[in-house]
Amino acid sequence: MQIQKLVPQTVVPQTENIEISEITLLSVWEAKAVPRAQLNIGSWWWLRSPGRCSTFAARVLNDGKVNAAGIYVCDTRGTGVRPALRISNLGASNLNVGEKFSAGGETWTVISKDLALCDRVVGHTCFREDWRAPDASVYEKSDVKKWLDNWALEKGIYTTAQLEQMQGRS
Repeated sequence: MQIQKLVPQTVVPQTENIEISEITLLSVWEAKAVPRAQLNIGSWWWLRSPGRCSTFAARVLNDGKVNAAGIYVCDTRGTGVRPALRISNLGASNLNVGEKFSAGGETWTVISKDLALCDRVVGHTCFREDWRAPDASVYEKSDVKKWLDNWALEKGIYTTAQLEQMQGRS
């Protein structure tokens, strides 16, 4: 995927090639490694980790605090989706932690050696509508994962595996 590296108030004209291995949500552990000020965007947003029980999922509160205990997976009171990109070649892309780039019409901030976090909540949905399901708090089975995958495709954000699959169909 072609991206544009951003510096404060300026888009660098060169583009970088990045290989996205996954679009996901942060885990509790990954979120706790990010400075709280960067998590604080004045909005609640889901993490992919289960909460304190099988009907809860973790989230970040509107002040940037990681809430590992979580909230009901069927919550629809404004818990948002803030995507993260797992990038397999971030070290070779000339992007460092704290730097920003543009992809899919969104601004992303590099937060680790292989992750970039969207700078905003891109939509709202429950984690899992069927809160009674035995796997209600499992991200891989969640409604929010399906929502996020569809959002990424609409934005033209493809994983390396998806690009290879599309090229194989040509």
